[in-house]
Amino acid sequence: MIPIIIAFSKREIGEKVRNILVRNGFTVTAVCVTGAQVLRAAGEEDRGIIISGLRYPDMICHDIRKNLPDYTMVVLSDQVHWEEYGAEGVIWLPMPLTVYDLLTTVEDVLSDQMGRAVRRQTRSKRSRQEESLISRAKSYLIKHKSMTEEEAHRYLQKCSMDSGSNLVDTAYMLLRMSGQL
Repeated sequence: MIPIIIAFSKREIGEKVRNILVRNGFTVTAVCVTGAQVLRAAGEEDRGIIISGLRYPDMICHDIRKNLPDYTMVVLSDQVHWEEYGAEGVIWLPMPLTVYDLLTTVEDVLSDQMGRAVRRQTRSKRSRQEESLISRAKSYLIKHKSMTEEEAHRYLQKCSMDSGSNLVDTAYMLLRMSGQL
């Protein structure tokens, strides 16, 4: 089960959102009023959905995003506040909100996360040769493009997603185009 956490600084708003989701067949793990409660509710889960407002008494949505990067955040806010506090990598639903928009967004996110989980489980282990190819591509980026290892890995991942190819193929193409193969 993918956890759904509701987080609003006013409990009554969180309860209304929870009731809408529960009436439509979703399971809500927690309703929180602070960022610390959200972090505790996430516990050991590596992914999930957080439906929230922009601000809590102890932090803003950016802080939650940084601490739970694999969670999908859906933020409900009016446009003025979104422009002031909005966070990159967060799904924004403008207020006033329709129930249809909320439900279809949650369904889409759950579908995407379940698909990722299945892909993660069925993904075969890479061979030593494939791991070596990826390492060589990262080393090239570190040395010639002044990236950290994490930046190099993210760069390869982004190129892979943009081109629709897997990470090994992307590493191979990078090394081939740079004359390293």
